[in-house]
Amino acid sequence: MKCLACTTENDPSALFCKKCGAKLIAQKNQDTVDVDKVVNLFLLIIGSGLVVSLFYFVINLLEFIDVYSIRPLRIITNLVVPVVTLVAAILMPHQKAKVFLFVAFALELVIFIKYSLL
Repeated sequence: MKCLACTTENDPSALFCKKCGAKLIAQKNQDTVDVDKVVNLFLLIIGSGLVVSLFYFVINLLEFIDVYSIRPLRIITNLVVPVVTLVAAILMPHQKAKVFLFVAFALELVIFIKYSLL
C-alpha cells in the first residue's frame, strides 16, 4: 500500500506509514481520494480567479474607487491566483497535473510581474 503523504510503499496490512506515520487508506479508496483532491484543487484555482474578478467588477460597478489606481490593493489581488496555483501545484498528487500547475504558476508570475509591478 502506498502512502499518500510521502509515497512510501508499505505492507498491505499496515495502518500507518512506516516512514512518515501518516494514516494509510486502502488502495481501492486511494484512487477516489486522488481524483477528489485533483478536482478540489482545480476548483480552488478557478474559484480564486472568479473571486478576484468579481471583486474588481463590484468595486468598479459601484464606483467607490478606481482599483487600478491603488497599487498595494492591485498587487495583493493580482497575487491571489498565482499563490493559489502554487499551493495547488505543491499539493497535487498526480505528476502530470503537478507539472502543468507549476508551468501555469510560472506564466502567471511572469504576467503578474509585467503588469502589476512595472
